[in-house]
Amino acid sequence: MAGPCQRAYDQLCVDPYHEDGVRWIELAGRYAGIRQHELAGGQRLWYRIETGHRIVIVQPHTAHPKATERKRS
Repeated sequence: MAGPCQRAYDQLCVDPYHEDGVRWIELAGRYAGIRQHELAGGQRLWYRIETGHRIVIVQPHTAHPKATERKRS
Protein backbone atom coordinates (compact mmCIF):
# COMPACT_ATOMS: atom_id res chain seq x y z
CA MET A 1 0.00 0.00 0.00
CA ALA A 2 1.37 3.39 -1.01
CA GLY A 3 1.84 6.07 1.62
CA PRO A 4 0.79 9.71 1.24
CA CYS A 5 4.10 10.81 -0.32
CA GLN A 6 3.97 8.08 -2.95
CA ARG A 7 0.32 8.84 -3.78
CA ALA A 8 1.16 12.56 -4.15
CA TYR A 9 4.11 11.75 -6.40
CA ASP A 10 1.98 9.43 -8.53
CA GLN A 11 -0.72 12.10 -8.90
CA LEU A 12 1.84 14.77 -9.84
CA CYS A 13 3.24 12.47 -12.54
CA VAL A 14 -0.22 11.88 -13.99
CA ASP A 15 -1.74 15.35 -13.63
CA PRO A 16 0.15 18.10 -11.77
CA TYR A 17 -2.83 20.44 -12.31
CA HIS A 18 -5.09 18.20 -10.21
CA GLU A 19 -7.10 20.16 -7.66
CA ASP A 20 -9.89 18.78 -5.49
CA GLY A 21 -10.35 21.72 -3.13
CA VAL A 22 -9.65 19.72 0.01
CA ARG A 23 -6.14 18.31 -0.04
CA TRP A 24 -4.95 19.79 -3.37
CA ILE A 25 -5.35 23.57 -3.58
CA GLU A 26 -3.74 26.60 -5.16
CA LEU A 27 -2.50 29.13 -2.64
CA ALA A 28 -3.50 32.80 -2.89
CA GLY A 29 -2.02 36.20 -2.14
CA ARG A 30 1.74 36.39 -2.05
CA TYR A 31 1.85 32.62 -2.66
CA ALA A 32 -0.27 32.78 -5.82
CA GLY A 33 0.97 30.29 -8.39
CA ILE A 34 2.07 27.81 -5.75
CA ARG A 35 -0.02 24.71 -5.27
CA GLN A 36 -0.25 22.79 -2.03
CA HIS A 37 -1.06 19.20 -1.25
CA GLU A 38 -1.83 18.23 2.34
CA LEU A 39 -0.18 14.87 2.94
CA ALA A 40 -1.05 13.92 6.53
CA GLY A 41 -0.88 15.38 10.02
CA GLY A 42 -0.21 18.93 8.85
CA GLN A 43 2.53 17.94 6.41
CA ARG A 44 2.37 19.89 3.16
CA LEU A 45 3.94 19.59 -0.24
CA TRP A 46 4.26 22.86 -2.16
CA TYR A 47 4.88 22.87 -5.89
CA ARG A 48 4.83 25.23 -8.84
CA ILE A 49 4.33 24.28 -12.45
CA GLU A 50 6.39 26.11 -15.01
CA THR A 51 4.06 25.98 -17.99
CA GLY A 52 6.68 26.23 -20.72
CA HIS A 53 8.55 23.20 -19.46
CA ARG A 54 5.92 21.49 -17.29
CA ILE A 55 8.49 21.12 -14.53
CA VAL A 56 7.24 20.56 -11.02
CA ILE A 57 9.28 22.25 -8.29
CA VAL A 58 8.65 20.72 -4.87
CA GLN A 59 9.15 22.18 -1.40
CA PRO A 60 8.22 19.81 1.44
CA HIS A 61 7.03 20.97 4.86
CA THR A 62 7.08 18.51 7.74
CA ALA A 63 4.47 20.56 9.61
CA HIS A 64 1.90 23.18 8.68
CA PRO A 65 3.85 26.05 7.06
CA LYS A 66 3.86 29.04 9.42
CA ALA A 67 3.88 31.38 6.42
CA THR A 68 0.30 30.46 5.53
CA GLU A 69 -1.18 30.47 9.03
CA ARG A 70 -3.82 33.11 9.64
CA LYS A 71 -3.00 35.64 12.35
CA ARG A 72 -5.52 35.93 15.13
CA SER A 73 -6.69 39.39 16.09
